[in-house]
Amino acid sequence: MRPADAKTQPFDGEDAAGLVAAIAQAGDRQAFARLFADYAPRLKTFLSRQGFGASDCDDLILDTMLAVWRKAGQFDAKAGAVSTWIFTICRNLGIDRRRQIARRLRDDDLPPLSDVDPSPSAEGMTASRHPSPELLARFAAGLLSPSAALVVESHLALCDSCAVAHRDTLAVGGVLLERLSPAELDARLFERTLARLDEKRPALAAPTSPRRIARDLGIELPAPIADRATSGWRWMGPGMAFARLDVPEDRRISLVLLKIAAGQRIPTHGHSGEELTLVLRGAFEDEHGRVAAGDFAEEDDDTHHTPVVTGEGTCICLSSIEGRLRPHGLIARMATTLIGL
Repeated sequence: MRPADAKTQPFDGEDAAGLVAAIAQAGDRQAFARLFADYAPRLKTFLSRQGFGASDCDDLILDTMLAVWRKAGQFDAKAGAVSTWIFTICRNLGIDRRRQIARRLRDDDLPPLSDVDPSPSAEGMTASRHPSPELLARFAAGLLSPSAALVVESHLALCDSCAVAHRDTLAVGGVLLERLSPAELDARLFERTLARLDEKRPALAAPTSPRRIARDLGIELPAPIADRATSGWRWMGPGMAFARLDVPEDRRISLVLLKIAAGQRIPTHGHSGEELTLVLRGAFEDEHGRVAAGDFAEEDDDTHHTPVVTGEGTCICLSSIEGRLRPHGLIARMATTLIGL
C-alpha cells in the first residue's frame, strides 16, 4: 500500500472526520493511508518552517500519524476539525522535541525559532494586559521556551477569554495546515509508519531520580506550575523575595516567583531578552500603566521600566526572564548579579 494510491481525490473536513471514524471503528488502514497522503506532506512543510531538520521532521510526522492511529477514538468532530486535531498533536510533539534538543545541545546550537502567521484578531484584549496575538500564535505553534510557555499556560488557566483565543489560534493552525503546500517526503516514511501501527504503546519509564516536592509558598499557584519544585522564598532586597521554579528542560530562561511588599519600588531596569510576567496577587504600576492580579505583561530588550507595588497588599508575580535584567544603578546591578537574575 502506498499513500499516493490511497488518495484518489481531495476530501473536505467531513470526509476527513469519516476517515478518522473508520480508523477508530475498524482499524481501516486504507483510511489511514488517505489521511497520511494528505497531511504528512503538509506537516513536513510546517515543521521545516519551524526550524526542524529533516530527521526531526520525519520522526515528528511519524509520531503524529501514529497518534492519529492510536487516538482516533478520542477525536470529537464537535470540538474542531481533523486538521486542528492533527495540528495540535504535531505542535505538542514539537514542543517535547525542542525540550529534548535543549537538553542535548548547547544553547548556541539550538535550531532557530521561526515566526508563524499571526493569530486572528483578539478584539477587546489589551495587549499589555493579556498575551498579544503574536505571542499566542508562537505559543500555539510551540515556539516558546518551556519557561515562557508555563507563564502563558498559567494565564490561560486564569483567563477564560484568552483560553478561547488560544483555542481559536489552534483552529487557525488547522486551517493553515490545510493551506500549506505539501513537501516531498522520504519514500520510506509511510512504510516505517505502517510497520509500527500494531506496536504496543511503550510503558512510561520510571523516574531515574526522586521527584522534588513543591514547597508551600503561601499562595495557591495556577495548575500549570502547581507541582513544580521551587527554591522557596529567598531574600533579594528590602521587602523583596524571589523563588526559582524548577524547569529542568529549560536552562536558558529563568522562571521565578517575585514577592514584593506594598509600596516597594523595583529599581529601574531593562532586559537583555524577553520577559513575560503574570500577576498572581496584588498589583503594580510602571511606565505602561497598572497591572493587577490576572494581568499579563510583555517586555523585551527595548523596554525599561520601574515597577512600584500599589495598594496595601503584597504583590506576587510569575515571570520568565530571558537573559539577565539590566538595572540602571550600580547597587541594583550588584544585587541582580548575586541572585543570578
